[in-house]
Amino acid sequence: MSDTATALAPIAQAASVQLKAAHWAAVSNLADVTDDDAAVWPEPAGNAIAWIAGHMMYVRQAFAGAFGKGPFLSPEMTVLFKRGNKPTSDTVLPKLSELRPVFESSHAALVEVVTGLDEETLAKKAPFSPGGDPNETVGSLTLKIVVHEAYHAGQLGVVRRLVGKAGAI
Repeated sequence: MSDTATALAPIAQAASVQLKAAHWAAVSNLADVTDDDAAVWPEPAGNAIAWIAGHMMYVRQAFAGAFGKGPFLSPEMTVLFKRGNKPTSDTVLPKLSELRPVFESSHAALVEVVTGLDEETLAKKAPFSPGGDPNETVGSLTLKIVVHEAYHAGQLGVVRRLVGKAGAI
């Protein structure tokens, strides 16, 4: 490393490790899930596997896009997977087989962005705040993205069982 290079911030290093672990859990929970399985809306409530995966990509796109990566989703899919969108059992989802390559590439872009964050960048105002926090920093938002990924990776495991698949982890 040259004298002018900036060292990877410890929080970015830890976040990248956690993102990789959450992605492993998500991919494990998506293993052997078919397009038909992924389109099932669990009863009495909950989101389909394809919607959860798409929503994860939506958030990845929002964060990574603020750092010049993406977009990963079409404008129509961006609207479909946005937080607050209320999909129903009538909502037509893209096939999981079509989403899988984007799921992988969006994860890679997210990790690339996070591993490039230095202390100065982490301390800057975030490009957005999910909770509307006017004091949100890139660092606090990065940690929220980590929690978001882990939350939905686990959710994929629950819905996987609801559609009749054995647990993957």
